[in-house]
Amino acid sequence: MKIELISNDRRAVYYKLLKTAGIADTEVVDESIVAGVMLGDQPVGIVIAGMEEENMYLNRVWVLPEHRCQKIGTALVERLVSECILRDVEAIHFIQSQLLPKDAYEIDDIYLENEGIKKFFEKNDFFVAEEIVSEGESDTVIMSGSRVLF
Repeated sequence: MKIELISNDRRAVYYKLLKTAGIADTEVVDESIVAGVMLGDQPVGIVIAGMEEENMYLNRVWVLPEHRCQKIGTALVERLVSECILRDVEAIHFIQSQLLPKDAYEIDDIYLENEGIKKFFEKNDFFVAEEIVSEGESDTVIMSGSRVLF
């Protein structure tokens, strides 16, 4: 498994993967740290993070479904950690939110997806917190976390 930092000129190789993951082009800006995993000549995973002031924010870790549970996501996070250490970044943060209809608590898939995400980050040494914010006819599940490096 080869993990590479993806320079702007190499991002075209990962375009199809980004599209499959539902990652908008606007999420990947020139200042972003983007690393990807190739198996053979096929891109199978990507991590996107960006600096904001003195903080590193993990925007996305995504692996093709057929390649999950093979430690690819963990390898991508560790590549990001290495890059952060080189840049003297003290911590990596993430925040994600998901809008749910009021009856969503009856849907096991949403719960399992959130639990899977939470377990992934906890296994990768992130402290994770969840909060449910109710607004009108829907709820928003907000998951956030940090991994301190120094």
